[in-house]
Amino acid sequence: MVPNRTRSDAASPVAAPPGTLLNDRALAMRFESLGGSGHGCEFGLFQRHFDAEPLGLLRWADLGHDLLIRALETRFDGVGLPEHTIVFNPDSTDEWWTKDTRFWMAMRSFVKVADVGLERMTVQACRRLQFLRRKLIEDLEAGDKIFVYKNIQRNLTDAELGRLHAAVRKYGNTTLLYIRYADETHLNGTVEARLPGLLVGFIDHFAFSPDDKPLGSAHESLYAVCQKAYRMYADQMPPDPTPRQGFVFLAAQKRRVAVVGNCQAQAMMGLYQKFAAARTGDILTFVPSYAQLTAEGRAAIDQADLIVEQLFDIRQQADTVDVAAGRPRL
Repeated sequence: MVPNRTRSDAASPVAAPPGTLLNDRALAMRFESLGGSGHGCEFGLFQRHFDAEPLGLLRWADLGHDLLIRALETRFDGVGLPEHTIVFNPDSTDEWWTKDTRFWMAMRSFVKVADVGLERMTVQACRRLQFLRRKLIEDLEAGDKIFVYKNIQRNLTDAELGRLHAAVRKYGNTTLLYIRYADETHLNGTVEARLPGLLVGFIDHFAFSPDDKPLGSAHESLYAVCQKAYRMYADQMPPDPTPRQGFVFLAAQKRRVAVVGNCQAQAMMGLYQKFAAARTGDILTFVPSYAQLTAEGRAAIDQADLIVEQLFDIRQQADTVDVAAGRPRL
């Protein structure tokens, strides 16, 4: 097992096991949490321990396996819409939380109540949830991460795990790592390949007991499981995987690219035009986010092969959520 580390040295490289060649942070970034039942934020905090801060819809979410299956089967339809989103401040906390009225998905925002009012927070939260929903679906379809789920109350039955695995695999060649309690035949830190795209990891305890008593960090056990799971995942990867279409900029085919944002995005577009577009032939159009969306801007997004959109914490005047919803977005 890896020795205990503090945040200060969490990002420093360590001797990687054969087949991974990843330091602590890089290893943690290869995983994405699907939340969990009971302290669903635990894996997200494990990643934070190693200075890994991936964006994920469910990274801080608490939800049962049945609700997660339903959300996966419906492609998280409606997540982030105001009519399905509750923004609230739980007792004894000083930050806003969000909750979906259908899938529960109770999650922290890390935004202080003292800093942002309810109305503004609702707008920000809904826009962010819609963005993260799109990103999660893209990541599930790409299959280049390992998706993690756990339940601290009990181990899932084989039938429950089978349904969860099937719901994840509907998106493509995607890998699920389900983390459960160790037993006499599966010791702490063990990982078992059950089916294509299904890994099961075993640990002796989570940070909290099934009856919600604190037990201390499970980072060491989670780290051991992630090391072994990634090695097994990497061994099954094709030697030359096909890049995700729409996410490789030096492509052979000319593309129309809409760049949505403020002056920073415009400056980055200028750099791309100067140093890359001359070779790729890409045609870039800037759409300002700080002004109402014009007919020309809407047409540029509608006709784009790829949309590059700057992410803001504050709502912008140009509302692009419903424009070209099926196009690849960065």
